Amino acid sequence: MEHKLNKAYPKHQTGRFRTIKNVTSVVLQLILFVTPWVNWGGRQMVLMDLPGRKLHLFGWTFWPQETHFMFLLLVMAGLTLFCVTSLLGRMWCGYACPQTLLSHSFIFVERLIEGDRHKRVKLDKSPWNADKLSKKVAKWSIWLGMSAYLGLTFAGYYTPIRALFADFISGSAQTGTLLVIGFFTGFSMLFFGFFRGRFCATMCPYARFQGAMFDRDTVMVNYDMVRGEPRGKAKDPNAGSCVDCNLCTQVCPQGIDIRNGVQFECINCAACIDACDSVMEKLDRPSGLIRYASEAEIEGDKTRLLRARPILYSVAILSVFTVFALLLSTRTPLEMDVVREAKGGAFSQSADGRVSNRYNVRLINKEAPDMTVQLSLEGFEDAELVAPVNPITVEAESSKVMQVFVLVDPKSVKPVHRFKITATDSNDPNTQKQIETTFLRGAK
Repeated sequence: MEHKLNKAYPKHQTGRFRTIKNVTSVVLQLILFVTPWVNWGGRQMVLMDLPGRKLHLFGWTFWPQETHFMFLLLVMAGLTLFCVTSLLGRMWCGYACPQTLLSHSFIFVERLIEGDRHKRVKLDKSPWNADKLSKKVAKWSIWLGMSAYLGLTFAGYYTPIRALFADFISGSAQTGTLLVIGFFTGFSMLFFGFFRGRFCATMCPYARFQGAMFDRDTVMVNYDMVRGEPRGKAKDPNAGSCVDCNLCTQVCPQGIDIRNGVQFECINCAACIDACDSVMEKLDRPSGLIRYASEAEIEGDKTRLLRARPILYSVAILSVFTVFALLLSTRTPLEMDVVREAKGGAFSQSADGRVSNRYNVRLINKEAPDMTVQLSLEGFEDAELVAPVNPITVEAESSKVMQVFVLVDPKSVKPVHRFKITATDSNDPNTQKQIETTFLRGAK
């Protein structure tokens, strides 16, 4: 069925699933808005420090050399989403996706100002006048304020939020900061105020490939055609349970008719379930004409929750989590990068006749407190390490780069010799990092 990308005017509907969604929305939005204001260990708990090239996540600080941690987290999140989808369809979209939850917050404001569905439809179709203009301006003004606050919050995950708010309110924010806030503000206004469900139907990639994870045992919002058809009047003895009131279509934020079968636009929000159940209650008929059910259940079979696909996803999640936990438990606060300097020649000769190679050594102290690092050589007994300062102090959550020299008698080394540069925390010898590199002697 072709889906028309017209604006949806979802009718307000109360019910048990709407209550669950409201509670979930409040909790998740509180997490979104409060998290950047929470400090952990004297710094912002969650902060993607782009200038410093660091990610602060709870008590840890991850550096560019540790992108594998972020990769594993993303893999776990993706596998979890796939597992939930194979079991419960687009449950994430209906109850936890920021696009859905924030769009509904914008719709809530729209409903307060312009009224419920029929009033909003009538207002949009009416010619422009003072009443329509005042309502639109009021709505857009509140939306703009909400978008600006969202923009500040989103930017606060990349810039320390306390300083960001202080600079923004005082008018002393830098141009780059204002551009970032402006981008997120415009993004919020566009996607949550205007695109809404059309984003889910046209731009969201998840909507496109989710069908590959469905099977006949996937639980999702379904219309019981066996019980509902043929549609007819409530008093018609030959009609099914569906009285063709179209309330399920009117409350849908995606503007679809669930009675046409499973559609990729459906986000499993259950608004149609609450609407249909309210009609069935008035007619003194059993609820569940539209309900969370699998295709197997609709056809009269039992739903198999334990099956190959979700089990494989669960095993994969557990495996990735195990790798993540092992890497995190063996993670050391000291990191080192070594690059042999080739500028000016791969090697040189010192005044005493020894051959010298230069290396740029970058030391990173990932955590607190300050660290005193001693550099040494391993596997190169006849060589001497010369550094401007050794040991060197590396402040907490910072890095230092220095140039060091390795000198050796050319008679005692091969043309190419492999060895290791070792960095050791003087206060904790167990904290150590080794990097293997090469020494080039050149021709005799």
